[in-house]
Amino acid sequence: MLLISTVPTHPMTAGNRARVYALLEALETLGVDFHLAYITWEDADIKAMQARWGESRVSLIAQKLTQNYSALWRRIRNRSLRTLGWERFHPSEVDCYRSPGLECAILDIGRIFRPDCVLVEYVFNSWMLELFPASVRKVIDTHDKFANRYAQFLKAGVAPEWFSTTPGQERKGLRRADCVMAIQQGEADYFQQLSGRPVVTVGHVCRLRPTPEPAAGPITLLYIGSNNHANQDAMTGCLQEIWPGLHRQHPTARLLVAGGVCESLGQPPPGVELRGQVASLDGLYAAAHIVINPMRAGTGLKIKCLEALSHGKPLVTTPVGAAGLETGAGDAFLVGPDSAGVARHCLELMQSPARRSDLATRAMEFIKDWNCRQAAALQAALLTVGMSGKGKEHEES
Repeated sequence: MLLISTVPTHPMTAGNRARVYALLEALETLGVDFHLAYITWEDADIKAMQARWGESRVSLIAQKLTQNYSALWRRIRNRSLRTLGWERFHPSEVDCYRSPGLECAILDIGRIFRPDCVLVEYVFNSWMLELFPASVRKVIDTHDKFANRYAQFLKAGVAPEWFSTTPGQERKGLRRADCVMAIQQGEADYFQQLSGRPVVTVGHVCRLRPTPEPAAGPITLLYIGSNNHANQDAMTGCLQEIWPGLHRQHPTARLLVAGGVCESLGQPPPGVELRGQVASLDGLYAAAHIVINPMRAGTGLKIKCLEALSHGKPLVTTPVGAAGLETGAGDAFLVGPDSAGVARHCLELMQSPARRSDLATRAMEFIKDWNCRQAAALQAALLTVGMSGKGKEHEES
């Protein structure tokens, strides 16, 4: 199998990096012979990637990130609207990152490795699938629903960022695949209806790392997030609407915040410690009694929630944070409908060691069952589900 990704696996500073890492780790477990072709659009620790997966299993494609493939009329329109301030955000074409140089590099990789299956990360790289013959199984790992993605952020009062497209463009990309991998069931239903392609839900597979709560010290809450707009909004809202009340009732409690989001938070209020980027999260989880994810906007599956559960930590989140994990809501973790609800659940857990212990046990049970189901779904997506290339051609004719 050839996995083509514009997202590195090291350092693991964001959820999408953890996703790609977990997929490769699951492929190892399934006994799949894989090769990772990494397109170097992001800062990465190449040596760590090669050490983890094997130097012969990692190829680097050094091509510039470009959006010049979009239609000229669309580029002129979008630039004019941005200049005039008449449009806050605009959808991109699904092939906007395509370039002749990148096409040649992917073709070269294909000739060298002659894969039975090709998996690309994100629908905006779906054009790469067209470079492989019909005999190769073609799979897209979607990560997110990108049609009108910007509108969901604007509705939540969060500035949109990164990639967003139209339903028609997303359909164009999805139909290039023999099988589509969705990260949560709600998005799977949407992709199936939009594209007519076989869709398999493959959530994030987490390594079990049960971590007991600290035996001594102050009650400690933990939040981990990369520096994107959704995480910035989550922590800004938390520090304004959730943490002040918790700190008043528990003056000795502390909130640890880690990850790139710390760069955007300024001077923290009393009781809040900004840890920034850390080499390992294990120490943070070992110090935490409760993990929170107060997200108010976002798409996809919140991998930070699954990571918290895989450490056996009591988790409090919002409906946005619980998307795709609804079967565990109220049992393996707690969901507050708004900031006040998140605060109430946090207070309950801060005051009840027994309740925290019960949630920790249920979290581990949930993750064990979750991992089994995701591994089976991944195997189905890569090995048994989907039409052959000839079948797809026949259907479209």
